[in-house]
Amino acid sequence: MSYSRDLEELNKAALRQTWLMTDLEKEEFELITHAMSFLPLDAGKEIIRQGEASDFLAIVISGAFEVSRIVDNRKELLTIVKSGAVLGEVGMFGNSERFATCTAVKPSLVGILEREQFNNIKAANPKLHGKLIERIALMMAGRLQAVSEIVLSMRAKKSIAIEAAKKILEFGVA
Repeated sequence: MSYSRDLEELNKAALRQTWLMTDLEKEEFELITHAMSFLPLDAGKEIIRQGEASDFLAIVISGAFEVSRIVDNRKELLTIVKSGAVLGEVGMFGNSERFATCTAVKPSLVGILEREQFNNIKAANPKLHGKLIERIALMMAGRLQAVSEIVLSMRAKKSIAIEAAKKILEFGVA
């Protein structure tokens, strides 16, 4: 085997360990990996940039990525993701601009699945396509639930702060 063929096999083996791929049938996994490309990234390199067109998703095979967004000309860190994370799925499925920028924080490897290749999987194996959609939807539902909990927590804290301010003002008026 050549070095590049060995490396490709190592990449596939690492991809196989991610939650999105672990229990797929061999043929399903081969169909996906045939449709994907593998991209190594050095620390500091962006894989996704806020505001750009969304035409692929990336599965983090190894390494870690900072997910950030520019808000009011300031960089806001949203999260750090590690192996197994899927990046760019919202924009790809929603056919919208990238919501955030994803930057490698250490040497990393991602599997890239372009929209066209994803649609080719749908044509070749609708059952597999459905599995992938379901898994990604479950991941997105988990994210939505986490965000909802944060919003509710912030709302509760705001309410407590308002009540405390009222008590302080009442105390000062008496």
